[in-house]
Amino acid sequence: FLDKGRLNPSLCFLYLMVLYARWHHLPVIITGVGIDDLRHPISRWVTRGILKRAHYVAVRDEFSFSYARRIRSNGVFRSADLAFALNNQEQNSNASRVRPNVGLCFIDYFRTMEPSATRHTAYIGAIKRLVERNREQCDFSIVILQEGIGQRDDWLLEIFDKQDRKS
Repeated sequence: FLDKGRLNPSLCFLYLMVLYARWHHLPVIITGVGIDDLRHPISRWVTRGILKRAHYVAVRDEFSFSYARRIRSNGVFRSADLAFALNNQEQNSNASRVRPNVGLCFIDYFRTMEPSATRHTAYIGAIKRLVERNREQCDFSIVILQEGIGQRDDWLLEIFDKQDRKS
């Protein structure tokens, strides 16, 4: 969530997608994001609309957390990633679908942006625990936007492919 002092078309597109999801009674989860010092009034308005309509918001830094908490008093968590954010959350036992399909998209953040073998290992562990804890109630899909390029969100396929071969 940034605007560099001018209207950010991506924020407007995201807002439309949130409205579309809510119209179709789909949950909106915002996770692992940062919120910059938004200067354009439309960017601030759109961001407020997105955050108010989300079912769950996890931001990665204190500034973003304070900003999001001013907009909505509950359902805001501080966490760099959904796997970490949901690790200690209570699971909703009143799910409307028998087996929801959960799409996962994990950027290789601790190898590319803040390299740390220790944090990356903890990150993989948190993802595996999240999937294992919910394996009986949910189906999981891995969503890939950058296969083999950029920050590579396809890196997790290898880990789950190896794990599935063992079990």
